[in-house]
Amino acid sequence: MNNELPKLKRIALIDTTFLFDQYSHRGIGRFGKETLKRLIPMILSDDDWDLHLLGFNDLDQNLIQIGLSNLQIEQFRDKIQFHSLGEPFPSTIKNFKLWYKLFQPIVNSVHPDVYFAVHFERGLPTLPKKAQKTHYVPRTIVVVHDVIPIQTNSFSSKSFLHNFIKKKFFMRMWKGVQNADKIITISNYSKEKIIEYGKIDSQKIKVIHLGVDEKFFSENKFYDDNDVRAVLEKHNLATKEYLFYDSGVEKNKGIKELFDTLKILFNYKKTKVPKLLVMTGSHFSKGRGKSIKPLNDVAKKVLQYAQKIGIIDQIQATGMIPDDELIILLHNAFAHINFSKLEGFNLGPVQAMAAQIPAIAANESCNPEVTQGKAFLVDIKKPKRVAKEIKKFLESPKAVSNQVKEAFEVAKSYKWETTSAKIWENIKN
Repeated sequence: MNNELPKLKRIALIDTTFLFDQYSHRGIGRFGKETLKRLIPMILSDDDWDLHLLGFNDLDQNLIQIGLSNLQIEQFRDKIQFHSLGEPFPSTIKNFKLWYKLFQPIVNSVHPDVYFAVHFERGLPTLPKKAQKTHYVPRTIVVVHDVIPIQTNSFSSKSFLHNFIKKKFFMRMWKGVQNADKIITISNYSKEKIIEYGKIDSQKIKVIHLGVDEKFFSENKFYDDNDVRAVLEKHNLATKEYLFYDSGVEKNKGIKELFDTLKILFNYKKTKVPKLLVMTGSHFSKGRGKSIKPLNDVAKKVLQYAQKIGIIDQIQATGMIPDDELIILLHNAFAHINFSKLEGFNLGPVQAMAAQIPAIAANESCNPEVTQGKAFLVDIKKPKRVAKEIKKFLESPKAVSNQVKEAFEVAKSYKWETTSAKIWENIKN
């Protein structure tokens, strides 16, 4: 007779609330979807682990949003325990109170061995203990993409009061990060800044680079000529050459330096460089020149500056577009340009490198690291010099060809499978 007790499985509890809030279509959302799409099968294939998810709506809706196939959903449905918070609500300064009211009771009930979150704003089990509350604290792993708000003391662009309130909230939630067992960040540059500004022990921090979606690679074209024609015609770009920009318009993005450089570049009388910048994203309505409408206060200031220096008619906005359209616009661009000054991992230039499009980026923050120096890096503080360098580079077929070839090899080293596997190793350990 076998009297051995069944082996107890370890429990991983993962926060999936980001799938249905304002972070869903931002960098945090992309990171979370790409990693969980691969991480979930890894966990479920390990007989020593059980998987629990904590999020909005129901399990099927979460698995669909992550991007799992119908077959995977059928296979995984009965193997995952889901703890629903009900209808989605946005991430706000109320998160601190909501953590103890909604999240902590689930943590207490599940009693996980490991709690994993792709960002810290919703709260972590390692937040300071609230008086007279049962407070189980599992091993906690959190992803911190950057500490740009702390670096720049910019937590909100709305007003001084908004910034003050958001800062108090941010620093309160940061206590959970400081008390976490492991922090995953996305570049060595970001790690240095987390240590410097976030006051975190370096031994707690693990650097795991992002991946590049296979669709961005020029060799994996998922579209045909008809798809290209339809997308270019939709955006009135069928017969136009253009520079492509797909980042945000916040202060750290270097928009002023970009526009100052483009003004000089566009004013060259004899040049093969296109005199049109296509900008994609949720900050502007679709349009060209003065017909573009800003969708927030920061975007309004950006358009006002473009009009002030005289390049507004050479800017075209696509509005928010799906990834498939973005990839086609990128693959058909003359060059990708990005002057961001502060990033945890600047994915835009790396995606351009995968698409074998000339990638021009600021020689700042993480850019030299993540591009491994194979993008065309420029000193954005000197617009006249930069414009001249970009013109010379883009008008030299040999220089462009060499850069594109070397950059493509770098981009191939960034795989979401590798990112997810390394996260899984950190959870197990």
